[in-house]
Amino acid sequence: MNARTGWLVRATLLVALVSLAAPAPAIAAPKPAAPAAAAAAALTPIEQGQKLYDAAKFAEAAAALRAALSSGQVTGNDVVTARALMARCLVKAGSRLEAKQAFETVLRMDPAWRPDAVVVPPDEMDVFKLALAAVTQEQIEAGRRIPASVGFWYGMGSGDNKSLGEIQHFLGGADKLDSEPEFGGSVRFPLRPRWSLDLELARFRATGHDSTKAPDTIEFEAAAMPMVVSVYWAALTGPRQRVNLFVGGGPLLAATNSMDLPFFTFRIKIADEKTGLYAHAGVEGEWLVHPKLAVTGRALYRSATASKLYHDSTLELYGTKQIKDRKVDFSGFGANIGLRAYIGY
Repeated sequence: MNARTGWLVRATLLVALVSLAAPAPAIAAPKPAAPAAAAAAALTPIEQGQKLYDAAKFAEAAAALRAALSSGQVTGNDVVTARALMARCLVKAGSRLEAKQAFETVLRMDPAWRPDAVVVPPDEMDVFKLALAAVTQEQIEAGRRIPASVGFWYGMGSGDNKSLGEIQHFLGGADKLDSEPEFGGSVRFPLRPRWSLDLELARFRATGHDSTKAPDTIEFEAAAMPMVVSVYWAALTGPRQRVNLFVGGGPLLAATNSMDLPFFTFRIKIADEKTGLYAHAGVEGEWLVHPKLAVTGRALYRSATASKLYHDSTLELYGTKQIKDRKVDFSGFGANIGLRAYIGY
C-alpha cells in the first residue's frame, strides 16, 4: 500500500468512527390534542347545547341543536330533550315566536312533558305556557281532549209521584203531584280522548195539596237527591260546539215522602225516607261562548224510584186510607240548561 492509499483508508475510518459516535437526530413526538377540543368532542349534542346555553351563547346553542336534530345525531327520547333546550335557547335569543313553535312540537311529541319551574327562568316559562295553551286548544277543537270541568244546571223533569198522589186524591186533591224545578251540579274529568267521567249531585222535588182551604190545607211533598256517576262520550265536536252522549247511575239518596197536616192550632209532619236507585241516559249539547265557558243543554230519560216508604206504618187517614208502602218516583223525561266552566287547561 503506498502512502496516498494509506491516507485515504485512515480518513475513511475516521469519518465512519465520527458518524457512529454522533447521536441520532430526535424524532418529534405527535403533539397531544388540546384539552378543550378533546373535551368538546366527548360531549353529546345536548351537553354541548347546554354548555353553550350556560355560556350565554344562545343563538349558537340553538343553531347547534337544530343541526344535530336535522342530521339525526339525536335520537329516541333525547329528541324531546334537545327540542326543549332549543326552545329555551330561542327564548333567550329573542326569537319568542320560534321558541313557542318549538315548545308546541315538544308537546305534540310528549303531551305530558313539563319544564322544571325551579330551573327554568320565568321568561322561558311564559313562552311555554303560551305553547301549552295553543296545543291544548288544538286538541280540544280536534276532539282529542276534553279538559276537566265544573257544571251547574237548572231544569224540569217528570215527578208525578202518583203513589203519594193517590192519598192526595183521596183527600180531594189531584191524583198526582206537581213537579218543581230541578237543579244540580257536577264535576267532570277526562278519561281518554273523547271520554269523560262525570260525578253529579241533583235535587228533585214535587208538591201538592188537598182541596181544603188554608190554614187547614194538607200539603204533600216528594223529594230525592240522586248521586250519579256517568260516562260521557263526545260524539260530535267542532271549534265552538260539542254533542255528548251519556249514560250513568247511582243511589237515589234522601228519597222522601211527607204530609204536612193541621192539628188543632199547630201542624204535624208525617214523613219517611229511603234510599232508592237512579239511572239515566241522554244527549247533551255544548256551545262554547269562551274557550273556558260553555252553555249546555241536556235531554234525558231516567229511572228514579224508592219504594216501601211507611212500610211499618199502621196509620189510616180518616180511618179508611192506609199510607203504608208508598213510593217516591221521579222516573220519566228530564231537560235542563246550564253552564260549564273548563278548569283543566
